[in-house]
Amino acid sequence: SRLHHYELWVGLGLILLLAAILSVRRLRRSAFIRGLQLADFHALVPSVIGLMGIVNLLAALFPRPRTSILFIERWLPLEVIQRSRPLMIFAGVALLQVTGSLVRRKELAWYVATISLSFTLLLHITHAFDFHHSLIATLLLIYLVSFRHRFHARSDTASLKWALLMVPVLGAVVYSYGFIGLTHLHHQYNWYAATTPAREALRSGILILDPQLEPLTARAARFLGSLQIAGWLARLYLLILLLRPVILRNRMEAPRVKVAELFRQQSRYSLSAFAVQTDKHHLVLAEGRGLVAYATRGSVAISCGDPLCPEDLLPACVSEFLKFSQKSGWKACFYEVAEAHLPAYHSLGLRTLKIAEEALVDLPRFSLSGNQRANLRAMVNKVAKMGMEVRQYSRCEYTDPGIDEQLEEISEEWLSEKHLGEMGFTLGRFSLEAIGGIPFFLAVLGDRIEAFCSWLPYKGEEAVVLDLMRRRRTAPAGTMDILLSHALLQLKAAGFREASLANAPLANVGEPSRPLERGVALLFENMNAFYGYKNLFRFKKKFAPRWEGRHLVYPAGIDLPNVALALTTLHRSEGLIRSFLRSRLAKPQE
Repeated sequence: SRLHHYELWVGLGLILLLAAILSVRRLRRSAFIRGLQLADFHALVPSVIGLMGIVNLLAALFPRPRTSILFIERWLPLEVIQRSRPLMIFAGVALLQVTGSLVRRKELAWYVATISLSFTLLLHITHAFDFHHSLIATLLLIYLVSFRHRFHARSDTASLKWALLMVPVLGAVVYSYGFIGLTHLHHQYNWYAATTPAREALRSGILILDPQLEPLTARAARFLGSLQIAGWLARLYLLILLLRPVILRNRMEAPRVKVAELFRQQSRYSLSAFAVQTDKHHLVLAEGRGLVAYATRGSVAISCGDPLCPEDLLPACVSEFLKFSQKSGWKACFYEVAEAHLPAYHSLGLRTLKIAEEALVDLPRFSLSGNQRANLRAMVNKVAKMGMEVRQYSRCEYTDPGIDEQLEEISEEWLSEKHLGEMGFTLGRFSLEAIGGIPFFLAVLGDRIEAFCSWLPYKGEEAVVLDLMRRRRTAPAGTMDILLSHALLQLKAAGFREASLANAPLANVGEPSRPLERGVALLFENMNAFYGYKNLFRFKKKFAPRWEGRHLVYPAGIDLPNVALALTTLHRSEGLIRSFLRSRLAKPQE
């Protein structure tokens, strides 16, 4: 009774304490960018959601006073009051479980928290008319819905470790629930010989055996039923946690350690930096010496670049992947393979279609001097005179909420301007967590970040490929020129020998010879409305890079338009038709 009387004040005190800690930390930090208090608010909310989970557990574990029960019975049946407690337990456990993931802005955590808070606001009303708890849950739910765009990071590969960790936690919660409730209602049961609340909590809650006591009142019978429900819910929850990693492990055939090992040993082309990302399946080939990273859409399996393997094993790996795809009912293709490998594919009877050129910069020889990059140099000098600087942001070494908030703002504005959602497969997705530990550069004018770019290492940390490149709508002309130029110079100083400015689709492709190939080229040409391929090609030419051809490899007789549609859905999570409609609807407003 005393606990319930003071729980609101204890909760408010904990929230104020967390706010004070964050404020002190902010004051001590030498802020790179000032005036973004909203970042502190975002940092506080996951902790409040975790506290809401603790409140749920306390409310479910400790019975309400008899006077409260009698008052609530005027409005709700006792079955609703009593049986809402097991659900409240698991809503609390779920909120506590995802608190850390919400800090990391995981998309799956957002879904779990939203569902759990929806249950929470209803359960506190049905349990004891705790309107203040329901109000807090409602405010948190409004926050999650309003800032849905912040939670877009992919979840980590599931692990059995988390499920095994939750076994004793859930066991302790269910046992405590049963022990406290049975002790509180001790006089309302007829206890068999040698039966105690501790033993019965174990039998009915954990082992779910026939109870060795007899309820004397309806209230006691309902509590005993709710204890058994809690036990079954715990089993179901653990079953989901245990099955999920098994399903994902079957999906991702290669262990992550093996993927990292082969990437370190065999990554010779820039696309390998995207191939090892977790949005793809990974298949080990050639007795562990090769790897194919692929994704499927419908009946098409598309490899992200060439297999990662020694040169002499390339035909064997390609052949093995074709057989694997055939057994799975897929038509296999290889997307953006290196021109140097075409003879190996042709020897297996596969066809090729040139779809892009990759821009490569030899960093030891890169500079802004000379006639080749005269236009680039002039633009860089013009923007530099305005006071714009390029700085590296090493988020793994220090985190600045002000910078992070501006990065989120720039990314959202860029996506809105381009009428795009986040992409994937061979294109980067913005995530604060993902930029830690990779070269990341900011174009700063005063205290305002105007643009940023990120790079992914490959070829044994000797080369990097341009991943993300985004700017504000109001950024001065030449912002991207100075950002990439200075980034390349800093990468050169850091010891990297090669930088890929990524692929320019349809660059120097020529006229397709076959009708189906012309249809594919037409589809990619129309997709320029979404991606702006042509502008990117013109922009990359300023850096006077070396160009290398990239090809689509496919078996004879395959439905190429179907492959092209599969590629667009791989790059776009929302699909081609929806993208087209968004672009058409947005045009009158521009």
